[in-house]
Amino acid sequence: MAEVLRKEGKYPSRPPYESWVLYNKLRRKDGGLMTSEKEYWKKSRGVLAAKLRPRAVADYVPMMNEVCSDFLARIGMLKQPACDTSDSHRCSENSHTTAAAAEGDNSNHINAPHTVPRMLNELNKFTMETILYVMLNTRVGCLEPQLSEQVDAFIRSIATMFLTGHQLMVYANIHKLLSTRPWREHVQSWDSIYEFGEHTVVQGFLPQTF
Repeated sequence: MAEVLRKEGKYPSRPPYESWVLYNKLRRKDGGLMTSEKEYWKKSRGVLAAKLRPRAVADYVPMMNEVCSDFLARIGMLKQPACDTSDSHRCSENSHTTAAAAEGDNSNHINAPHTVPRMLNELNKFTMETILYVMLNTRVGCLEPQLSEQVDAFIRSIATMFLTGHQLMVYANIHKLLSTRPWREHVQSWDSIYEFGEHTVVQGFLPQTF
């Protein structure tokens, strides 16, 4: 397989999610690297390649270390304490309290000692915070103890976009034609992602131009 991929040629074929392409056409978006092919893909990939060279990547290390430090501090805060087996009621209360700090007051999740509630969700927040910091040169607050309404909506929209994207992998055009629930949720999630992205770009770049 590796040998086949190395010989794909100048313009490798990477068919995108059809639902992503349909959304771009619906909202008249140009799309990007993930939805482009052939000459446009090569042009976009060439721009990105310059940012991924070892010398260029070294410039991002301090920013990534900053996010890593905040992430480790958050994990330390969320980690379930060791429980005294003689006081199981208090142990249960501590588990509820720490889980609520991770997911809000509606969480009823109880975790074993020395574990982190919903670790996958925390890793997703860490990933988004790191990528957006490197791309936009601004911290958006994914690792804050209390998420802002905008950041929380953005995180949920990312999850919904991928979930509905999988649901629309077959006959996405039919879903669009019939305006099915997965299609409506897919469009709404992309709208929220673009809205957050455009707002964050303005915050990250406009102050540097004056």
